[in-house]
Amino acid sequence: MYGYTAVGHNVGAMLGIVLGGVITTFIGWRYIFYINVPIGIFAIYYAIKFINRSTPVRNKLDLPGMSTLGVALISISYAGVNISTSGITTFNLALMGFGALLILLFIYIETKVAKPLLPLKVFRIKILSYSLFASFFQSLGFLAVVFIIIMYLQGVRGLSPFDSALLLLPGYVIGSMLGPYFGRLADRIGSRIPATVGLLMMAGAIIVYSLITVNSTLYIVLVASGISGTGSSMFFPANNSAVMANSPKELYGMSSGFLRTLANIGMLGSFVISVSIASLSVPRSVAFEVFAGVGKLVGGVSTSFMSGIHYSLYVSMAILLFGAFLSFSRGKEERRSSDITVKS
Repeated sequence: MYGYTAVGHNVGAMLGIVLGGVITTFIGWRYIFYINVPIGIFAIYYAIKFINRSTPVRNKLDLPGMSTLGVALISISYAGVNISTSGITTFNLALMGFGALLILLFIYIETKVAKPLLPLKVFRIKILSYSLFASFFQSLGFLAVVFIIIMYLQGVRGLSPFDSALLLLPGYVIGSMLGPYFGRLADRIGSRIPATVGLLMMAGAIIVYSLITVNSTLYIVLVASGISGTGSSMFFPANNSAVMANSPKELYGMSSGFLRTLANIGMLGSFVISVSIASLSVPRSVAFEVFAGVGKLVGGVSTSFMSGIHYSLYVSMAILLFGAFLSFSRGKEERRSSDITVKS
């Protein structure tokens, strides 16, 4: 089943990257935000009309935990965006530290309330916890690569956002085609091997991406995109199904939500990493112009920018390799979700 949801993810990403390229190139980059409004309205309508109501579970809201975690994530997110736009400042570090302290307070609260938002006992389930954090490090490591390659194609090579999007399409096409197959494979042999190999393939794609230079052939991007697409078609169905298959039935919603939360935090971290490293060689304002497709680097600045790109790629590869280590360390999996319980 998660192989087929991967198809939806890749098709959506494929359409999104092309549509975003078209809008940015021919209309204006600000309109990429407006297009989300009708899409979001349609998604809400579709979900209400066609998604079946699941069996409700008796529970109550953990308001102290929700409030604390919400403020913590807002503080960390705001600080992360500020760091990417204006650099490391005392205010940003203080705000990041404040968010981290609230995370610790949130963990303490979860040990005291009767119905916690995030039952910490679930981390006794090794496969579940390792799968969750493998997802976090995949987002943290690989989504930065997408930002970096877009900045390279638009800022160094002078391609339009639309042409840049077309070069990244092969990975999404391959992911859509192979997702169902690797999803069935994970159902047969468990998630450990497909998810780990998928992360290693993404790391391998970064090695290929690291071959790019100011004048290198663009076929390097096509090859690396294909490798990363194959890796994603292995990782996502296997890892997502591992989270749900090893989650207690009464915590399906929490597990799915926490998986998405960690992935979103990793996505934010990726953006901070990519822009911060890129800005080591060019001003931050120029880095943002490059990413938005309204700026181009010339002369020696391009060469200097390339060194920052290569360094950030190596950092991303190290993060992915650590994620692969966690994925492999989850252990052998037996898909019997009905047997999973949370021990007191």
